[in-house]
Amino acid sequence: MAMPVFPGQPAAQEQTGKLDPLQVVVLVDQSGSIGEADLQREKDAAKTIVFSALATGSEVSVAGFASSVTADRTGAVDVVCDRVVLDGGQKRDELAKCIERLRKRSSSEGEYTDHATALRQALGYVRAGGPEKKIVFLLTDGKLDVAGSESWGEPRSAATRSPPPTPARPSTNSTRRARRCGRWASARSTTPRWAGSPAARAAPPLRRTRRAGSCRPPTS
Repeated sequence: MAMPVFPGQPAAQEQTGKLDPLQVVVLVDQSGSIGEADLQREKDAAKTIVFSALATGSEVSVAGFASSVTADRTGAVDVVCDRVVLDGGQKRDELAKCIERLRKRSSSEGEYTDHATALRQALGYVRAGGPEKKIVFLLTDGKLDVAGSESWGEPRSAATRSPPPTPARPSTNSTRRARRCGRWASARSTTPRWAGSPAARAAPPLRRTRRAGSCRPPTS
């Protein structure tokens, strides 16, 4: 997959017929999901890009990527060819040699697929200057997988922990008693027509006790 970044205007190139220099970044998947045959095809594709019709003065960077085994994401990207400026066939041969250093990652090195960190590395290159026209190639099996990476979210050991127990719900009988008690208290709190009588004034107010579901007048 090729992604042009900040492309310039092609009008000048069409008028002169001359290729403008490009800044090219090639990102190569080294994760554990890549087989040896697929890795070799990625290397061949990277070499094809290097030996394509790139103008003299083009700048090429090649980096492998997988994932990091630390929370700060260092080590997710492995730069094998760092900002090589093409000035002849010799530079292309040097790029082909460093592309051969790409290899499949082991689990201790970080074998998951962290596209985001790889693209961040590419943006660092294109923002650092160089030719005006820029393009990023992403060579991958297409699957983003950072589930086991310590640098994204919770570690796998924490993610697989048992969920906390669900709080116990009150029993049906307790709920019914509470509702009945509430209705009784509401009914007794209504001021009757005879509230001014001596007997009503002498009656103690109704209150709830701490015992679940019980309602009784307070003791003196």
